Amino acid sequence: GQKQKYYIMRMPVGDVQVMVPTDRADKVGLREVIQCEDADRVLNVLSSEQTAMNANWNKRYRENMDRIKNGKILEVAEVVKNLAHKSNDKGLSAGEACVNPGGVIIISSSCVDGHGGEFFYEILAKAKTAKEAYDNISGVDPSQTEFDQWEAQVLSRILCKANVIVVTKHYDSKLFTDMHMMHAYTLDEALAKAEELVGKKDITLIPDGIAVIVK
Repeated sequence: GQKQKYYIMRMPVGDVQVMVPTDRADKVGLREVIQCEDADRVLNVLSSEQTAMNANWNKRYRENMDRIKNGKILEVAEVVKNLAHKSNDKGLSAGEACVNPGGVIIISSSCVDGHGGEFFYEILAKAKTAKEAYDNISGVDPSQTEFDQWEAQVLSRILCKANVIVVTKHYDSKLFTDMHMMHAYTLDEALAKAEELVGKKDITLIPDGIAVIVK
């Protein structure tokens, strides 16, 4: 056998390690490390508003794959941003569609990855009401958007319509009440609080992930 040099990449998901021979890097599509100014451009793309995607899932898939295959980092960032918006927005938006005004959405989440970032927390916590938070976010100039702005905008819009209870054992209740939500340590506790507010109707449960169960 012959000695071979490899690029070793460690993936954050699943603790996967990928080894690519250095002399075949171009053939497999391995891109060179980008410059600092390009990294700033990528962050700007990722923190910007979602851009329009084809409504047809098949065409959308092909368009996204074409963008990824061309190897242009900003094109790839655009795909990642749009898919992240679509995925993260899906659960809450589905819950919003299922619940009636004044109803309750219960989010059962471990929250082990945090509460969504400091901007996400502060834009909600500093506002006296969810409506004030939503108006503040909606009034931000597009050129001044923050990384977590879209998440806060979705949540504040939902809070204007419904009560939200977060079920997690990893954070103190004050964190959620500061953000105009309610907190429960168990699902039974959350259901009891929801029934106090609306009885047994108009309760929507969103488990970990993007699936939605209407109770």
